[in-house]
Amino acid sequence: MFKVLIVEDTKMVADHLEKSLVDYGCDVVGKASSVADAIQMFDVLQPELVMIDIVLRETNNGVDVAEHINKKNRVPFIYLTDYYGAEQKHFKKAEATQPANYLPKAEYLPKQLWHFIEDAMYNFYANKENIPQHIAEKFGLNDHYTEYANGVHIKIPIADIHYIEVARKTGRSTTIFHLKDNSTKYCSSPLSKIIDKYSQFVRIHRKYAVNKKHIQRIVISSKCVILGDSHTLPIGRSYKNEVVALL
Repeated sequence: MFKVLIVEDTKMVADHLEKSLVDYGCDVVGKASSVADAIQMFDVLQPELVMIDIVLRETNNGVDVAEHINKKNRVPFIYLTDYYGAEQKHFKKAEATQPANYLPKAEYLPKQLWHFIEDAMYNFYANKENIPQHIAEKFGLNDHYTEYANGVHIKIPIADIHYIEVARKTGRSTTIFHLKDNSTKYCSSPLSKIIDKYSQFVRIHRKYAVNKKHIQRIVISSKCVILGDSHTLPIGRSYKNEVVALL
């Protein structure tokens, strides 16, 4: 079960969050109202997501909890706040801890909570490998290609990707997704890492990998793979055995 720790010193808010999280099948392993309690609970209970109120009623604040998480065992955390932005006195310090998301306490509806959590998990795990299996399954992380780079969050359903191409652009290798609607998306991950992370793809050429579900025919005699959109891609000599294994 997905373990969550709540750090919030307003009991009504903490209780409301707990109920909503339990309704979504989460295990709320603890509720802390101070930095000291939060740090102790985090170290002992090992949650997989922490929801942290930025402003606590004490000298320290929620940012200190986030800094401890980053030093001890980095897991995704969401800041709970009534407002955030440059005018918030803790904003710069909070941003520096790289939160997975923010949750505006006074504005979200209970049914929206899971969307904030999903976005947080995608943000945190976007460029990571070896995602815990139960987390990947709960949030469908292996069903989407996710990437967070240069302030842009990319999320593409794997089922929409027909094939991946490695092209040379301005002297550098570029990874290109070819989607089922005939559009293309660029990504920063090398093709080899994508294949290692997503078992739905098989490499058929040094320049190409295809989504197994979109393969219509494999023609060994012609050394090509035909996709469902009738697109034909070559089979490289070094990848013939991998393609034959699909038959």
